[in-house]
Amino acid sequence: IMKGKIKPPRYRHFKYGDKYVNTLLCRLRVGRSYLNADSYKIGHSDTDLCNCGQKETVAHFFVCRNYSAQQEILQTKCNSILPNFKNLSNKKKLEIFLYGYNLESAEFDCRNIPLTFAVQKYTLSTKRFSDQNN
Repeated sequence: IMKGKIKPPRYRHFKYGDKYVNTLLCRLRVGRSYLNADSYKIGHSDTDLCNCGQKETVAHFFVCRNYSAQQEILQTKCNSILPNFKNLSNKKKLEIFLYGYNLESAEFDCRNIPLTFAVQKYTLSTKRFSDQNN
């Protein structure tokens, strides 16, 4: 049970793109990111709040008003890959951002590659992690 929390399942599309941004996404998946909610839990931040005033969780990172322009780009790209994307719940969208789409299928879903690149681009474009070390 503990291994699944610490080391989530690996999917083929996780290997695409830049190693640094893939590391950031892995940290988001396991709850050890540089977001304030994660940093606060381990004493590396004085607050768990985002500078917008909300608790800075992984879910918040993808909906924070500070990144609305970047979110528009991400949402448009995801909707072009998965036409029903805009109608999904925020919880389902977050699952797709972090892990991918159609993961229960035995066949590799090639749409996960452009989805992965879109999330990587979003993560970098927010510049939220730009002052962190690799």
